[in-house]
Parts: sequence; C-alpha cells; structure tokens
Amino acid sequence: MPESTHPLLSALFAPHPAQWFLRDYWPARPLQVHGPRERLPATLRHPMLASATELAQRYQGPLRFTHGHSDRLVFLQQGGDAVGLLDMGLTVNFVGLANVLPDAQPFLRQLERELGLLSNTMVMIAFASSGDDGLVCHFDNSDLISVQLAGSKRFHYSTEPAVPGNTYGQYIPGTAPFDELYAMAGDGFPDPAKARFEVAEMKPGSVLFLPRGTWHHTEGEGSLSVSLLADAHNAMRCVLDQLRFLLLQDPRWRRPLVCGFGDDARDAQTRAQVAELLGALPEVMRRLSPDDVLGARTLVGLRPQTVSPASRFLRAPHTRVEIGAPGAGGAVLVKFVAAVTRRLGRTVRGVEMTPGGVSLLRWIEAREAAFAAGDLAAAFPDQPFAAVKQVLELCVQAQFVRLLWFPALRC
Repeated sequence: MPESTHPLLSALFAPHPAQWFLRDYWPARPLQVHGPRERLPATLRHPMLASATELAQRYQGPLRFTHGHSDRLVFLQQGGDAVGLLDMGLTVNFVGLANVLPDAQPFLRQLERELGLLSNTMVMIAFASSGDDGLVCHFDNSDLISVQLAGSKRFHYSTEPAVPGNTYGQYIPGTAPFDELYAMAGDGFPDPAKARFEVAEMKPGSVLFLPRGTWHHTEGEGSLSVSLLADAHNAMRCVLDQLRFLLLQDPRWRRPLVCGFGDDARDAQTRAQVAELLGALPEVMRRLSPDDVLGARTLVGLRPQTVSPASRFLRAPHTRVEIGAPGAGGAVLVKFVAAVTRRLGRTVRGVEMTPGGVSLLRWIEAREAAFAAGDLAAAFPDQPFAAVKQVLELCVQAQFVRLLWFPALRC
C-alpha cells in the first residue's frame, strides 16, 4: 500500500514507512522515533503549540492539573489560569485541545482512517509543565501516541503492557482498582516494580507509541507534548454488543427474573427459566459471524461498500415521503419528512428521482417490518442492484430507514 494513503503516520514516524509501524508495532508494541519537529503534520506545528506558555496564554477550555509527587488530577470544568498553574510548577493537561486547535478534528478523523479505527474514537490533549515535573507511574485504557513539541521530557515505559488490551480505566499503584481489573489480574495485581522499563528522551519532534495498559511515568524539564489517544474497540466489546441485540429479539430474554426470597418453588421456577435460556445460548451464538462482530456499532450511517442482498433495513417511525408530479424531463421531486414529534415533522432533504427510483421508494414506504436489500431487488428485477443500493443509501441519509447493524435472531 503506498505511503500516500498514510500521510500522517508517514510524517509522525519518518524516516520509517507507515506500513512498518502498522505491521510490526501497532497496536501491541512500544516504539520511539526521533526526528526534526519540522517533519510533523501541519496541525501539530500550529503557532498555538509553539511552547507551553503560548498554549497556556491562548487556550480557553477545561483543564486538569497535578504535581509529579501526587496521584491525583484536579479537574477544572470551566477552565482556569493555565499560565498561573504552570508558574506554580504544576503539570497542566489541556483536555479540550481538539476543540480549539484549528483543523484538529479533520486531523483526528484522518488519523483514525490510517490506523484502521472507527470514527470519533481518537482524542487529542496536551500536557505542559514549566519545570522539573511530570506524571506518576500508571497505565491507561487508551493507546497513546505522544508527540513532543517543545522542551524536553524523559518518558519511562515498560517494555511489555502490564495488562494487555486494558480498556476499562487508568490504574495508579496504591489507589483503588477498578472492578474489571479483578478479572484481568487473576494471577496477581500488576506491579511496576516487577516490570522492565526503557527510557525515551523526548525532544521536539520525538514520537512515542505506547499500547494501552503499559506502565509509564514522566519527568519534564519545561515541556509541551500532544497526546493522541485511541479507544479502539476490542473483540469482547463487539461480541457483547451484537449478542445483546440478538437476545433483545427474543422476549424470553427480556422477561424479568423474579426470585422467591425464601419461596423455594418460585426460586426453582426462576432457576429453570435461566437454565432454559443458557441451554439455548450456543444456538444464538452461532448466529454471529466475523462480519457481524467487525460491524458492531460501526454502521451509524450506510456504508455502501458493505451492503449486500442480505443487509437488513427498518423504516424509522413517524417518517414519510412526499412525492411530487413528474417534471418536464420526467424527474420527480421527493421530500423526506422526519418526525420532530408524533404530529410535527421537518423536511430532512429534497431530491429529484427517476420514476424507477420512486417505485423503489414506494415499496420501502409500504414496509412495516424489517426487510433485506435482496427483497427490494427481487421485487424490481429490472433494476440493477447498484440502483437499489443508491436508493437505500439516500433513504438512510434522509433518516427514512435505518440500516440494521446486528444480525437477525431467526432467518
């Protein structure tokens, strides 16, 4: 795959090719790369990020701050005097950086595509310190790409993740663990004293990638860095998401579990109910395919390249179409109306359609139950499937139908 398809990764990890990073490091192995600041993407070279003081003077938004000897981050939702906090020798976290830095949002969406992530799963924050300060040893629940922009910082990190694939919370030794850590730490809670650490001497232009769950702590000497944090979905989250929507289709799984509170007969009845459901669970699981798992929660809208005859759709409630008379060229003006309330609607969009497209639309409008793209295509054998997909895409964009991202419980 050409490097032109990964311009941001190519800049961040230069002189190494992006595919080298994606093949050998992402998302499981730490990597540090050092080079001139000038090679970095333009978004990270904005004048606002020239120094810790420059950012503190120009930033307006929520802040967090801490001291290197503390295991607490204090959060200021309404923001505060970032310059004063830096002057006190504190480490300041600019958590709303992506909302104020020009072009930050397009930058993050492009980086998600290059990393193979879902949209809106990456955030951008900045860490700044004016003196010898940093963060205590901890691990996080996001994959980290740290980019040094000004000053210097010493990054200590473990060569192996303490909890590979941690997706639940940040953990600092000596603080109360989050509940999920008990499940992931069956062989003993992670201890940084037992880990092997390496050091990254971060200078302007240095880039460090750390997988989630990796121990790290920092020491600053007047530093500004940007953290690009990725919350990639794991297999467990996607399977559970799809399994939940499968089970919701069966009213037996939605039935309340009523215990007897000492009534042995009722307790036995409830246990039998649960046993019956668990006995049927393997058959339900067989309804899941790899495509279902990879598609969990990703299809917020329609992705035409994934639509097949088996793709399922359902009319959104309280929506309608208003179809006008054919114009001089035969095109028909169609207005999609979505509900504001049961009685009030608003026109989402108007579009001109061919008479053939209008016929497809009328068929969709008449459907009350879920239908497959193949059902629509079979009803109009004279229409190519590409035309069917185009009409379905238009209907999804107009909020007239929803592409069902989960499989059907029963064929």
